[in-house]
Amino acid sequence: ARETCYHRGFAVRVEDEIGAGDAFNAGFLAAMFKGFSVEQSLCYANAVGAISVTVKGDQEALPTWKDLDLFVENYEDCEGQLLR
Repeated sequence: ARETCYHRGFAVRVEDEIGAGDAFNAGFLAAMFKGFSVEQSLCYANAVGAISVTVKGDQEALPTWKDLDLFVENYEDCEGQLLR
């Protein structure tokens, strides 16, 4: 049976949307390769996509796993601001 997964996006201040889709895809695949569930991978993919649009350029804002963990774990408390 097919299942559908949903994860809300992360609202951030957008500087440049170039590369957001590529960042999302890379985040999803990297999380899957690390052994995360589809749901966890979708969460991380959304986070990578969100973080990637916060500065100008296509790869300048790509996060480390530490950046991702901080962002996902503290997003609500930090009102979408990056913790780097």
